[in-house]
Amino acid sequence: LIKEKKVLPLFESTVLEIEPDRVILQQDVEMFEIPNNYVFIFAGGIPPFKMLQEMGIRFGGQAKTFAPPVAVPSCFIN
Repeated sequence: LIKEKKVLPLFESTVLEIEPDRVILQQDVEMFEIPNNYVFIFAGGIPPFKMLQEMGIRFGGQAKTFAPPVAVPSCFIN
């Protein structure tokens, strides 16, 4: 879906607003908006891979690695 430009992954970005037809994002100091139909949010836990596969999303290739969780309140590693 990424190669077909149906899904746009935006790593190291911050979601500022989610509206019915658009999402406002920030990467570094740049703010921008993109048209939106669906938003997938993975905030901890295990992503629902089976449900996503049933929707037609394919998984493969090398996964982007993330820092391990930190047990310090208000501490975020990006």
